[in-house]
Amino acid sequence: MFAIIQAAGWPIWPLLFASIIALALIIERLVALRRSKVAPEGLLARVVGEVRQGTVNEAAINALEQGSPLGRVLAAGLRNVKSSREVMKESIEEAGRGVTHELERYLTTLGTIASISPLMGLFGTVVGMVEAGRAVPEVVQQLQAVEKALSKVKELLIFDHIEHHLFDHAEAATPEARRMIESLKALTKYL
Repeated sequence: MFAIIQAAGWPIWPLLFASIIALALIIERLVALRRSKVAPEGLLARVVGEVRQGTVNEAAINALEQGSPLGRVLAAGLRNVKSSREVMKESIEEAGRGVTHELERYLTTLGTIASISPLMGLFGTVVGMVEAGRAVPEVVQQLQAVEKALSKVKELLIFDHIEHHLFDHAEAATPEARRMIESLKALTKYL
C-alpha cells in the first residue's frame, strides 16, 4: 500500500489528507446523528404523558432541552404553551432552525472535500504526465479538463454558500426579500 502511495508521488498527499479528514467527519456525523441521540425512543410519548398529567415544570423542561435535539424543539414549545399559537409556532420553528444548523454541521466541509478531490486527482494526472515527458498537446488537454472542473466547483461553492446563508432564511423574509433571494439564485447559473 505504501509503495503505491510512493509511486503516485507528492500530489497524492493532499488527496490522502483530504480523504482522512472526510473519513473522520463521516465517522463523527455517524456517531452524532444516531437516532437514539437525535430523537430518543419514547421521548415524544413521555412528554405528551407529562403534559397530560400536568407534571411539566421548568426543571423538567430544562432537562428535556439538554437531552437531545428533539428535546430542544419540544422544550421550545413547552416554554410557550400558554402563549398564542403564533408565538408557540415561531419559537418551535426558531428552535428547529437552530437544531437543523447543528445537525448539518460539517456537511459543507464534506461537500467541499467531495468537490475538490477529483480536482486533486486531475492535478496529479497532469503532474504525472509532465514528469513522464508526455507530449504537450496531451498535457494541455488534461489542463483544460482541470480548468473546466475548477469552474464547475467554483459555481457549486458559490451556490452552496448562497443557499446555506440566504435560502435557509427565506421563509422568515418579507416577500420583497424573497424575490431578491430568488433573483440571486437565478444569477448563479451565469457564474
